Amino acid sequence: MSMTRLLRMGAICLSFWAGGSLAQTTTDAASVPILVLNTERLYQQSDFGKKILADLEARRIALQRENERLRLALIEEEKSLTALRPTLDPEDFRALAAEFDARVQNIRRARDAADAAYKNDKRIAPRWFVGQVRLILQNLMVERGAVAILSQPIVLMSADSIDVTDAAIERINDELGDGSQFLLRQAEGQ
Repeated sequence: MSMTRLLRMGAICLSFWAGGSLAQTTTDAASVPILVLNTERLYQQSDFGKKILADLEARRIALQRENERLRLALIEEEKSLTALRPTLDPEDFRALAAEFDARVQNIRRARDAADAAYKNDKRIAPRWFVGQVRLILQNLMVERGAVAILSQPIVLMSADSIDVTDAAIERINDELGDGSQFLLRQAEGQ
């Protein structure tokens, strides 16, 4: 980054902090070296982000259904085992009960691992999404002659003209759609 661009960026930031006139900061976005992007809105409103969110929700529902199915099946199996108790030798019953308990513990560990994997994927999905659209954002930044894109949550105030969230959403929708083909290529390892 050139010293001139760095100084221009610093001057714009200082104008906000020093009470600079908002009129001075509402220039055309193409002439401003810093852009602002609301990554949360980008993730939630782009078709690609919506697809990721829908896939995560479908996965959450499938996990819940599978957990409930297993819970009900284990309850029935426990009832059956309890009903057999009077007809079995105590040693045979203990062996069956121990086997049942070991299976329950294995299922619980597997379900806990599946739930933890889901929660981790949900936690990292927004960052992963931004990483996948990074080139689109970089091209938008270059086209606007900017040197940086700041994330909206960390920006105290800015002129609307430097917010490129809508433009980024439109570009992502145009170039990636809902990301299905991109996600399929990722899944296939291409």
